[in-house]
Amino acid sequence: MDEALRKIEGFVDEGGPHLVATVNPEFVMRAQQDPEFARVLGSADLCLPDGAGVVWAARRQGCSMRGPVAGTDMLPLLAATCTRRSFPLFLLGAAPVWRTSSR
Repeated sequence: MDEALRKIEGFVDEGGPHLVATVNPEFVMRAQQDPEFARVLGSADLCLPDGAGVVWAARRQGCSMRGPVAGTDMLPLLAATCTRRSFPLFLLGAAPVWRTSSR
């Protein structure tokens, strides 16, 4: 996790766009069927193993990985880094939160 955060911090310091993907088992399966999705993942500046299953499969294929880096676990740490360094943070793809109770 710390290594991934340092890498992302370095991307911001470099400037320009960078693609970071948190790759879960569903992404792996989709990439096997969708060449364009596989191309996008392959072009990412950083792919993080989002789940123990991804780490296990990668190790089985000969890749060395320390452990999973779940996107949901990283987000609070990334937000704290952005606050500390005054980086803007933009989240794409979220859905509105619907509240069932009123305040």
